Amino acid sequence: ARPAAKITIESLKVFIVGVDTLKQRLYGWLRLPMPTEAGQPFPAGYCHFPEHGAEWFKQLTAESARPHTGRGTGTRWRWEKTNHDRNEALDCRVYASAVLSIVGGDRMDDASWTRLEAQLGANASTPAPRAKPKREGEDGGYIDRDRWRR
Repeated sequence: ARPAAKITIESLKVFIVGVDTLKQRLYGWLRLPMPTEAGQPFPAGYCHFPEHGAEWFKQLTAESARPHTGRGTGTRWRWEKTNHDRNEALDCRVYASAVLSIVGGDRMDDASWTRLEAQLGANASTPAPRAKPKREGEDGGYIDRDRWRR
């Protein structure tokens, strides 16, 4: 077996992610109304969700911003879980949005996306095949989290 590569602080690229701002922006987009007339464009930021179940939407909306008053700090808003314990869908959406911003995807116009699709050979009419999800035990079990933290 090959020895694991040593990761040092100098070899990592760290990005500060403003999750509060990204959550606020996402929740604003979730409130956008769907166009009511045929042919009417969707508003900028409108979220399309083709294949998600109820659990995913509960996770996506599992937090809300609530005011908190601290000593000498005035009122600050904090994101807190509401009535659902799991919020993985929200976290994934927020961090995916951060990555898109880091690589410049949030500043691309339609023509840039079309060029990128052509460059990559993407065809919007043919969806990419989905990988079959692995079940417990198919890959030798779960990751030992204590091992990869070292």
